[in-house]
Amino acid sequence: MNRLLKHLNKPYTPLIPAIAIYTGKDIVSESSGDLPMPSDPLPGDTPLPISYALEFYAEAVLEQSKKSEAAEIFAQLGNEVDRIRASYWDYGRRECL
Repeated sequence: MNRLLKHLNKPYTPLIPAIAIYTGKDIVSESSGDLPMPSDPLPGDTPLPISYALEFYAEAVLEQSKKSEAAEIFAQLGNEVDRIRASYWDYGRRECL
């Protein structure tokens, strides 16, 4: 999704409400858009947060020039959520600072 949006030069921010449920965070977004929202809650055994949703959220936050918040999300990804790719997430965090 990220690559497609970058290729089409489309903003990430309008999609924040659609990915919020997968981040495990209470995300308040100014843009609700006309996106269809999931009507069924996620199954109780769904492991949250989902790393790809957090990565997308970090990119959307960067798009809003909130570098320190994006750096925190990348740090969370590397330290807690997706430790196997910790070096990759640390690179993303350092790029924000």
